[in-house]
Amino acid sequence: MQRTLAVVLIAGLLAACAPARAASPPVPELVGPDPVPARAVSDPGADDEHAGGVTDLAVGVRTDRAADVAGDPTDPTDPIVELAGDPDATTDAPTVPGGWVAFDRSLERSIIANGSPAFSAAVMVNGELVRATGAGERRPGEPGSVTADTRFRVASISKIITAVVLLQLVDDGVIALDEPIGARLAEGLGLGPVGPSAGALTAEHLLSHTSGIGSFQGAFFGERGLSCTDVGRLALRAGGAPGGAMRYSNANSCLAHLLIEVLTGQDYTDVVYQRLLAPLGITGMRLADTYDVGPDEAQHFSRPGRNYMEALGGAGAWIASAADIARIVDALDPATPGWRPLSDQLLTQMRRPPLEHGGYGLGLILYPDGSVGHTGTLESTHAMVVNRPDGVTWAVLVNGEFPRDSAAIRPIVDRALAAAFPAG
Repeated sequence: MQRTLAVVLIAGLLAACAPARAASPPVPELVGPDPVPARAVSDPGADDEHAGGVTDLAVGVRTDRAADVAGDPTDPTDPIVELAGDPDATTDAPTVPGGWVAFDRSLERSIIANGSPAFSAAVMVNGELVRATGAGERRPGEPGSVTADTRFRVASISKIITAVVLLQLVDDGVIALDEPIGARLAEGLGLGPVGPSAGALTAEHLLSHTSGIGSFQGAFFGERGLSCTDVGRLALRAGGAPGGAMRYSNANSCLAHLLIEVLTGQDYTDVVYQRLLAPLGITGMRLADTYDVGPDEAQHFSRPGRNYMEALGGAGAWIASAADIARIVDALDPATPGWRPLSDQLLTQMRRPPLEHGGYGLGLILYPDGSVGHTGTLESTHAMVVNRPDGVTWAVLVNGEFPRDSAAIRPIVDRALAAAFPAG
């Protein structure tokens, strides 16, 4: 089984730029089994950073930190932009054994050696978890304490989770994707009547970031002690211009989080577990506060006085292992085996840019090579998950400030896979 999966993985790596699962060129088989025992495999079953402050026109607060944006796909400096690599990366290293040991060591040289305290990584091939690993310090001064099961902040990857669960309610007929939900949401949040623009909001507008609602970065990251509910009320009162150009905003996913609660009458986290995590056999994931670190979680640095995790909620506050995230995103691939959280119609629609706005579907970043996934960046957090057209899904979660751009994780993973399964 290991040899078969390795051949698939190599073929996928060599064909990574192909838009579909086409025939791959001949590839060598796995170099050999790991020369040392493999690391334990987990089997449980956004303060995205930019230079300069951002003014929140609705609340009049200006952030003083680059890190207070959650990955704007319309911004050329955003982590979504594909990079060839980080110019500061250390890549030179002696030859290492092939297979997954080489994969692990390549990631360690790229991430740990460049200053980030820890990472977690997972790879799935055609629906099967073939590698889960981790390295570094779970807490400062605890070298080697990270395992494959250690959970990290996933930042804006949280948006995928929120999108899937809201789309499940669409699948169940609770609401239609294009049904106006602003008045219902306002009533559930204890607001009075809202304006026409807010009243015209739909689930599709929220998940595709075409609601016209502003970023509200000062509310999310302005150290004001607000919750997702607080920010949601501000955003709904302000409204926008639904159906226009794509404008990435954490407020959209925060409102989607709140809409799930209004539609179900249940706590958001409970609904996510019932509908998505439990069917995938995932336990231990949770929404965390900014300074709330569990015993099996990596401790991410946060400046004193911050409050962004509480404000982000379903837009960026989930804590998970890399294997958890890989399982969730792999379940959205109609071509791999296993349980599907959504109908084929909605799985397809998630991967289709609404209103012909390219680059973002419904909770998913759409990459030019046909891959889908998401980046996530918060203070001392960089994360990325990718589902490729060849059936390979990988997730990498980093505690630290390297790479500086979360999308630079992708070439790091490509190098690690090439080191593990070299061609020729």
